[in-house]
Amino acid sequence: MEAGEIEGPLLQYLSHTLGAPRLGYEVAPRRIQGGNETDIFSFRLSEAPAPFDQRLVARMFRTGGAAERARIEAAAHQAVTGQGLAAPKVFLVGDRLDGIGDTEGLGGLGSSFLIMEHAGGRSAVELVYPSVLARLPALLAETMVALHRLDSGVLLAAAEAAGLDPLAVTLDLSPETRERRVAREFPSLAAVGEWLDRNRPDSFGSSVRRAINHGDLHPFNLMIDGSRVSSVLDWTRAVIAPPEYDLAANRIIVRYGPVVGPSGLLPRLLIPFYRDWFPGRFETLYRAHLPFDESLVRYFEVQRGLGILADVALRRRALAAGTPVPPDRDRSAKALDGTNLPRLARHVEKLSGLRIEMPPRVGPASTGRVEPGRVER
Repeated sequence: MEAGEIEGPLLQYLSHTLGAPRLGYEVAPRRIQGGNETDIFSFRLSEAPAPFDQRLVARMFRTGGAAERARIEAAAHQAVTGQGLAAPKVFLVGDRLDGIGDTEGLGGLGSSFLIMEHAGGRSAVELVYPSVLARLPALLAETMVALHRLDSGVLLAAAEAAGLDPLAVTLDLSPETRERRVAREFPSLAAVGEWLDRNRPDSFGSSVRRAINHGDLHPFNLMIDGSRVSSVLDWTRAVIAPPEYDLAANRIIVRYGPVVGPSGLLPRLLIPFYRDWFPGRFETLYRAHLPFDESLVRYFEVQRGLGILADVALRRRALAAGTPVPPDRDRSAKALDGTNLPRLARHVEKLSGLRIEMPPRVGPASTGRVEPGRVER
């Protein structure tokens, strides 16, 4: 989705919804970096009522349960900002840009979306400097500890107020999740799913502490202003779960996710060391405030790793057959199907004791690199 596609429909939708017939753009929508499951645009309105009279961001969800995912993300923003955690405030949840009728002349983009405030600070993607890299483990640890200390009941209440089933914001480890259904289409991944069922910890009972988990809380979802985190972004995966769920996601993303940083010989040599050093340093700082169960972290590493491998396997098979790739997963699966994917597969094999076989890659490997540049939020 490009900025030109949403410019007219979005303005008409907002004009109708806000009751502001003179609404216009002071700054028209333009794409900003970020978002594997959403297209993200910044813009500023003219003649807009408060709180829409400021720099704004539109997060346009791709297909695949988009309406529910938009409401979940909005509920998460409400729950954490209401308890003092730094995150953008959501001002509007829209189901579809064509939702107010053909007589309004809207373009029928068919995408749920959020309108939220523009986060201050700069993304860590921009700040790949030695002084910042050295501070990132502490910044992430402080942020995750603060998140995991919040009252998870507030998220349940926000979800119910948004018309959602509380189960929508509760971690689902059943065999019927999307990731597990996809995994069953590939024999070796299906076996990993069965391992998850067999090894689900008994401690998932009432004695385990439950917390609001971001689900994707790694350094590059932090906005930084000076020496502090000014905002936490991208709450699409927010869920109530044991805190170890977030710790496992961070390990997987930092060690095996796309490479973020400048190109060149020296960075290529140093990045692997940093990616291996970061999780240990971060977890030492986190553990100083909150204890965690290492066996539970490893279980969730397998669970998260399986989800990535299943998406990549699905995309490879679709490309080989010349069939469409699911649009809500294509970008993330393409980015993750890079040089670190074999390492991730070996890691899941080590934790589960199972052999993983993936469909062959079609075409050149992804560079798996996110180049730093000016990132506006």
